[in-house]
Amino acid sequence: MNSKDTSLDPNNIVPPDAETAEDKISDKWTKALNNNAIDAISRVRTKKKHVLANIDISKNTSITVDPETHLTDATNQFLNAIIVLWNQTPGHENNYVVGINLLDYMKLKGIEDTPNNRKNTSRRIKQLSANIYTVSVKTLLKNNKGREFNYDARILQSKAVARDGNSYLLKLTDDFFNAMVTAAYVMPIPIKLLRLDTSRYKYTWRIGYYLTRYQKMVIQHNHPQEDVLESITDMNTLLGKIDILNQKGRNVYDRIIKRVIRALDQLSHELQLFDYYITDTHGAKITYFKELPLDEFKTYKLHVKWRDYPKDWVPLAGRNNNH
Repeated sequence: MNSKDTSLDPNNIVPPDAETAEDKISDKWTKALNNNAIDAISRVRTKKKHVLANIDISKNTSITVDPETHLTDATNQFLNAIIVLWNQTPGHENNYVVGINLLDYMKLKGIEDTPNNRKNTSRRIKQLSANIYTVSVKTLLKNNKGREFNYDARILQSKAVARDGNSYLLKLTDDFFNAMVTAAYVMPIPIKLLRLDTSRYKYTWRIGYYLTRYQKMVIQHNHPQEDVLESITDMNTLLGKIDILNQKGRNVYDRIIKRVIRALDQLSHELQLFDYYITDTHGAKITYFKELPLDEFKTYKLHVKWRDYPKDWVPLAGRNNNH
């Protein structure tokens, strides 16, 4: 696996064993944790050559990134992967050290166990961990009792990664550890999304990640009782969340609309995460976008119906989190 993670192409994923009805969900989904700090990191991408970056995400949230740091979608994907592994570790609520077993990480990512893949994956873990260390988040969090508090800290204590056999040890800062234990909620995340090659399919990752988080919010706050898991997203909101409006290209269709539709098709048809359709302001389904002005596309709505979404994993509003 090189720096572009080409081995993480969903078409190259190691096929899973035959699944039973009992483990159907757990073979497709896993439990990540999320809060405003983690979500803020998903919104930031930087190039290597820059001065200290202070980036305002929203009214109450900002991020500081050390100079000469290269943050990509792979950084956010890696952060979610290590949180998944930390959350799966017995007694993690009392341990600020994240132990990443190399073979467990490769299994989660769908990477074949070969000497060359072990070497490349090991190098990649060190690189992405160093990138995460450079990020400091300032935001407002709400704990499990509903009380708000200010968070202002890095995620990791050091960019160096200790190794113990096949395990890599990452030390969370005290503040981030406390935020994860007291102010994070369960967010179901598709395993196929964690295996996606973000360098080749960055908008597929960004849209998939945003819609996954949005669906959790819909269930928790609005419709936990519904059997049909459908969410409706304003296209203008989606475009803003995935940072596509500043892309250069020949025309609006090529640089924005075509890329969004292609990403949605991959999430729907190739990764088989959901079915979707798009409607205009009158509720009519739209299937032709080539001559469409961007201002009109922004007024449309995206309807998503998830397949096998584990809604029982999502705690209802007002209840304590269940990691």
